[in-house]
Amino acid sequence: MSEFKSFTQGLFEILLPGSFLLVNVVAFLCIASGVSPLSQMMLGADKWGIVEAIPVLGASYILGMVLRMLRTEIPDRISAWCLRHIPRRMPDKHGYLKERFFYPRWMRERYVHSLPAAAAEFFDELWSKHYQEPDPDNPTTQNPNSHFFNFIKTLLLAINKETYGQLMASEAINRFVASSFWALLICTGLLLVDSCLLLVEGVGPMFWCVMLFLLYVAVLYGLIRYFRFLRCKEVALVFDASFAHRKEIMERLETKPSTKK
Repeated sequence: MSEFKSFTQGLFEILLPGSFLLVNVVAFLCIASGVSPLSQMMLGADKWGIVEAIPVLGASYILGMVLRMLRTEIPDRISAWCLRHIPRRMPDKHGYLKERFFYPRWMRERYVHSLPAAAAEFFDELWSKHYQEPDPDNPTTQNPNSHFFNFIKTLLLAINKETYGQLMASEAINRFVASSFWALLICTGLLLVDSCLLLVEGVGPMFWCVMLFLLYVAVLYGLIRYFRFLRCKEVALVFDASFAHRKEIMERLETKPSTKK
């Protein structure tokens, strides 16, 4: 059952963004060739079957995998920037929005402080001391704190698979949002090019192309603005699970003396 759930989550976070991107790429190619994508869909609707759907699903999955491999760190940092600078911006006196994943200052001062004292002690004992500040000379390097975060999740997998399944569901939502961000960003760029082509040629559904472009921009902004909150929720959920199984985790982290004779 858990394997089936993991499979469906993989389809959710990979196939849907990939399918969305594929449809927009096909529409872009049709408009660039002077062909109406809607008319092409109407003409070929009665010819679709299982055989025709297999390569389309394969292409969607491949595109989804490409989106999946793009860094989640970038939309996370863009989200924090939007929260700091765009109207209705959040005050950030303590620098919470400038932190890198897994946001130890926000966790300690805005989340863990409202939990029992034992949770704060566990956070300081295990989580805080493993956080590494990003390299100021090379800000584009991969965030090393992801290694510790994934290590904790791996320990939880070994301890309790049901708990790990809940954590993976939360991660799947974040991965889906991140992949959707990249897909929407690419599609918005394609729509902008389509609008310019239609404006130059003076033919085609220019109005609807512009309306769709504005819709994509609005959805893109909505996704990216609240992405940091989703990431914080995922971190809090993993911390809660690690605290619930802190005894087993600390036992596995103990270094036992060598028994060599």
